[in-house]
Amino acid sequence: MATEWYYTTNKQQMGPVTWTELRELAEGGILKTNDMVWSEGMDEWVKAINQQGLFADGDVDTRVMPKKKASYAEPKPPPGRRSRRAEEEDDEDGDEDERQTKKKKRQKSEEQAKMAVGVKVGLILGGIFLLLLLGGGCVVGMIWVSFRGDAAPKAGPGQQTYVVTNLNRGNVSDRRFNFTQGRRVIITVNNTDLQFANTDVDLHVFRGNEARPFIVDVDVPAQTRNCRVEFVVPANDSYKVRVHNVGPGVARRCEVTIEER
Repeated sequence: MATEWYYTTNKQQMGPVTWTELRELAEGGILKTNDMVWSEGMDEWVKAINQQGLFADGDVDTRVMPKKKASYAEPKPPPGRRSRRAEEEDDEDGDEDERQTKKKKRQKSEEQAKMAVGVKVGLILGGIFLLLLLGGGCVVGMIWVSFRGDAAPKAGPGQQTYVVTNLNRGNVSDRRFNFTQGRRVIITVNNTDLQFANTDVDLHVFRGNEARPFIVDVDVPAQTRNCRVEFVVPANDSYKVRVHNVGPGVARRCEVTIEER
């Protein structure tokens, strides 16, 4: 097996490559003299210029020249004739080796077949598990969306209207919307059915998960029974629109309109 070499270029480790390929990289200018090279058996990385035989000026022929045959060397005598018994024993050894080789190949084939069956079974079971997992995730997601309802963020609506009904005193209705920076947003709440004339419904708008609203309409019913806020969106974000029944009584129907221009 050819020795594998590793090298660095542009401060990145590359390889493995053969010695011939490493020489071609050096001759082509890809491997620079200051780059580092390393192969198994070396204590540490060395500069390419210091690796003997890598660049043309350091090329050393490492081939071993065949030794010259001495002129006085006597030819070896031919081997003596082997006995028939020795030849039969060699044949028996050869047959035994062949049987062992076939046995090992057969065992290896059986192991590979068993492994293939195991892999197939594992893939089938994994596929079934994945399908069950995806199906369960879809069901959970649908249930989550149905329960979350108003809390799920909506895309920038352009203009959208929704209705809040039977909001008891002290309760709130929250919905989230994604607004685009720089656009003007107008939110109105028309309280069309309040239990009492002095039932007070307020409007709050929160950015992201902030605890305090950045814009509100908390006028009392004596001023106006409806709510309205208008603002320029400060940043792309999710905004929570909250309708709050301060009381007394029940806000039976509140129509909320959101317009993003």
